[in-house]
This record gives sequence, structure tokens and C-alpha cells, in this order.
Amino acid sequence: MDEYPGHNGKMETRETTTGSRSAQDNPHVTDFQDPVIASILCVDDTPLNCRLISMILSSRKYRVDTAADGSEALAKMAKSNWSYQLVITDHYMPCMTGLELTRALRDSPFKGKICVSSGACLDFISNAYSPYRVDAILPKPFNLATLRSLVERLIGSSDLSAKLEIIQA
Repeated sequence: MDEYPGHNGKMETRETTTGSRSAQDNPHVTDFQDPVIASILCVDDTPLNCRLISMILSSRKYRVDTAADGSEALAKMAKSNWSYQLVITDHYMPCMTGLELTRALRDSPFKGKICVSSGACLDFISNAYSPYRVDAILPKPFNLATLRSLVERLIGSSDLSAKLEIIQA
């Protein structure tokens, strides 16, 4: 069972399928699976932010999992064998901040990209995260097109040594 954005922005739980049609049902149909472009972990202590990001990116064929803070994110990351391609994290969160999460991810087997989203001063965020190879900083509030465009650029780029991208509001 997985959670997906449902009607009116509410999350719904549905059984995950890998394609209900098969060659047994119809000889002209082969097994299929909805293609997933990449796996993304969204970390934010505001559930609405996680739901919105999940809804926006799931519609683009990204698999989006969510966590309420850095410690929950690390647990999900370890359980997934560090397989997410992108982590989008808030900066200010209880238990473990985005900065603490980023430090821990860079000291772990995680090889993906990290995007920090924050309403804090861009100079402060940029300076705080610069030692940890953050790939992008997305200021809050942001619009849907900016988020989609940024994720497409980050997922499409395999160069982990690329220069930090700071999105201008």
C-alpha cells in the first residue's frame, strides 16, 4: 500500500500495482508497469508542504516519499538502501534540521542530489550549506513551475560536482 495525492489534496492509500493486465488476460497485452523517472524524498515538518510537493512531482512520474524531519528521513533513506536520487529538505525542522540531515547524508552512502528549501535569508542558507555540496537552494515560497523545472534539471544532471544553483524568487 502506498499513499498518493487524492481528490481535494487529501492523501489516499491504494494498493500498488505493477500492471493489472497480462498476457493471460489478453494475448495482445504484455505485462507493463507505470514508468517512474526517479525516487525523491521530501523532508518537511509541515505536512501540507510535503503533500503539495508530492502531488506536483507524482504527476510528473516521480515517486515521492515524505518524512517529517531529518531523523525520519535518515531512517527511510537507510531502509531504501540509500537509493533516492533527490532529497528536497526544509531547513528549520524539529529533532534534526535540514543542515544536520545534509551533513549526515554527505557522510553516508547516499550519492544523490540535495535541494534545500527555506524561507530564511538566502545568504545565510547558502553559506551554511556550502561545505556540504548542496545542489540547489529553493527559496520559499516558490511556484509550481519553478519546482518542476528545478527537479527536472537536478534529476537530468548526473554531475554531482556541479555548481550550487540558487533559485531566484
